[in-house]
Amino acid sequence: MAIRIECEECGHRERVDDDLDGGSIDCSECGAEIEIERRRGPQKRRSATEAWKSQSRLEAGSVLSRAVSTVGANLVSFGILALIIYSPFLLFAGWVAMQPQLTEELILIYVGVSIPLGLLLDNLMVSTVCYGVFEQLRGKHASVGDCLSAGLTRLPGVLAVGVLVFICVLAGLVACIIPGVIVACMLWFAVPAATVERPGVIESLKRSYALTNGIKLQIFGILFAINIVENMLDRGIQAVLEGSPVILFTGVVTSMIFGLVRATAAAIAYHDARAGTEGVTADDLAEVFE
Repeated sequence: MAIRIECEECGHRERVDDDLDGGSIDCSECGAEIEIERRRGPQKRRSATEAWKSQSRLEAGSVLSRAVSTVGANLVSFGILALIIYSPFLLFAGWVAMQPQLTEELILIYVGVSIPLGLLLDNLMVSTVCYGVFEQLRGKHASVGDCLSAGLTRLPGVLAVGVLVFICVLAGLVACIIPGVIVACMLWFAVPAATVERPGVIESLKRSYALTNGIKLQIFGILFAINIVENMLDRGIQAVLEGSPVILFTGVVTSMIFGLVRATAAAIAYHDARAGTEGVTADDLAEVFE
């Protein structure tokens, strides 16, 4: 993976291979010599304790507040993006809601289709929103087209990772609820890793396992808070529309809104985890897509 170093003379940022350890290069802009800091050797290695302390700095409250503010700052572009991503789900729910009668068979079909479809679209939402979030973190705005392009070009790998994560979490839930929750927190960064680093399907899961080491409790807090608010809103809507088939459609709208918030939170938390352990910046992450 490439890293960015800055010229002290003109401020130009150069991209160099991360396997370079010490030495110098000439700035392509002004010709000045740029020193490359040594990052290896005993004096530069971080101990396991230092790494854990850095990872444990992920703050659930900060991630949640920045996720909400990021969605608010990009409400139009992210809203259009969510409508595009979740349009198959919205159309399916709308079709079911318009049926003359909601039979038991139709409801079973709806549930059987909506669960895997929703999870698939949630993963695609994470992949497409990552670029927009990283741009926001560095004070810029990404267009809907740029976000879609960034996500769709990584679609096969993201879908494969998403399916494998679903299988792992489902297996944990079948065994017992607690292992399933732990697995879900442990693999929360698998899709962002597949989107940004593209290491392969299995390696994306391993990467998520490494990045979430020491911060699973914070991740659980983030997901728990979002899911509680979503559940409360969903129950309120159901109480108002009780008995109406429109509930199916409004349920998908609620899932779409909170799917966007979860995706944004995942991208921000992924950024924070890598910034804390590897010194990666929002510029580094955004430039992967360029």
